Amino acid sequence: MQLPVFTQTPSFDVLPSWRLSRFYDDPEPPLAFFQGFFTEDGLHIQLKAYEQPTEHSYFCFTLLSAKKLCFSKVILPNKADNSLQSISLQGENLIGRYWGSQLFVPYSLCAPPISGSIGLFHGNIPLCFLHDELQTGDSVYPLVRFNPEQHPKSSSPENLTEDR
Repeated sequence: MQLPVFTQTPSFDVLPSWRLSRFYDDPEPPLAFFQGFFTEDGLHIQLKAYEQPTEHSYFCFTLLSAKKLCFSKVILPNKADNSLQSISLQGENLIGRYWGSQLFVPYSLCAPPISGSIGLFHGNIPLCFLHDELQTGDSVYPLVRFNPEQHPKSSSPENLTEDR
């Protein structure tokens, strides 16, 4: 999965979203979305689930550097994770009520190449996962590789003077 690289942190409102689309037993899992980007400091992620959360709702987020496990986290509604820079989210927009989290993973915790597994669960039941169509393998929980997508710099004179 190609994620953009920015020199400054943008608003998640302007970034593309990927739906957690690998569904399991639930015939109508809640809408859940992933957004992400890289900066020179690390990986920024936002997760949102459009549902009324229960005490059994959570995102499971596992991150690997190459094949080495960096961490595996349970992200609960309305609770920030003290071991990562995180902000708990909840609100309502045109799609409906949501809950989620914004997370920052510094390169000091997990150096590239970075892969991850992100899923939405209710209790022990997996509902849906982030899935990359280019992914290979038949693992139970899909693993997605997060690749920085460098944007070409403009060669116009206006942009060259602004970059200095």
